[in-house]
Amino acid sequence: MKLLQITAFTLLALLSVSSARADERGTQLAQSVYDRPDGKTMVSQTTMILEKEGSQTRRREFFSYRQDGAADGEVNLLVRFTVPADVQDTGLLTLSHADGESDQWLYMPALARVRRIAGDRKGGRFVGSDLYYEDMQDRKVNKDAHTYIGQDKVNGAMCDVLESVPVEASSSAYSKKKIWVHPQTLIPIRIDFYEKNQSEPVKRMSVQKVDKVQGIWTVMDVEVKDLKNKHTTRIITDHVVYNSDLPESLFTQAALQDPSREVSYRP
Repeated sequence: MKLLQITAFTLLALLSVSSARADERGTQLAQSVYDRPDGKTMVSQTTMILEKEGSQTRRREFFSYRQDGAADGEVNLLVRFTVPADVQDTGLLTLSHADGESDQWLYMPALARVRRIAGDRKGGRFVGSDLYYEDMQDRKVNKDAHTYIGQDKVNGAMCDVLESVPVEASSSAYSKKKIWVHPQTLIPIRIDFYEKNQSEPVKRMSVQKVDKVQGIWTVMDVEVKDLKNKHTTRIITDHVVYNSDLPESLFTQAALQDPSREVSYRP
């Protein structure tokens, strides 16, 4: 019995060490993904395709502008739709702060006003797509607990697999994410999203194409699928430019209401 107790204790100790190492490796991998080169600024022209079984395919086009903020850890994002007419000039401004919090505002031209996106609307759908408002925010590594699971193949590529769970459940619309990271590019080429009390993923992001642009690995084609409602959002980047000069004034509520301010910065 004593021998059995010692063996059980030793096994538990080894499992604890293994778990600690997995957590450390997971956090390091998550940090490497977050820190991968993506330019000080990025401007892109993008096509969004919305598809659902039995429904007509919808097509939208938009420009997006991203800038590292003045303070370390700040990330600013402006998205502006141009096509079709019913969403033309609709814009989203996201200011992600160094402390991990974010502020978001939506401009709706039909109402000629800016509406703040409440923090409890993280799981709200952005312009009817499969992207949540939370997906448009910069999420800091320390907002989640990361565990390295192992390796798995996605489309023939061996990936490192990571599980990320929010440290505070209220900080995310997701209860966890399972992430397949391509080791050479450090791009997550698949993400399964889980919601509370769900044993199966409710949403899946799959990267379809990656190119090197100005020396930076860039996702050019990605599919986001709602696995419950059979709805798919495909996002195709038609043109992208890194490290151009973007003024901080572009990332303000005043600029959000005035699409003319950004036209000269479009690629």
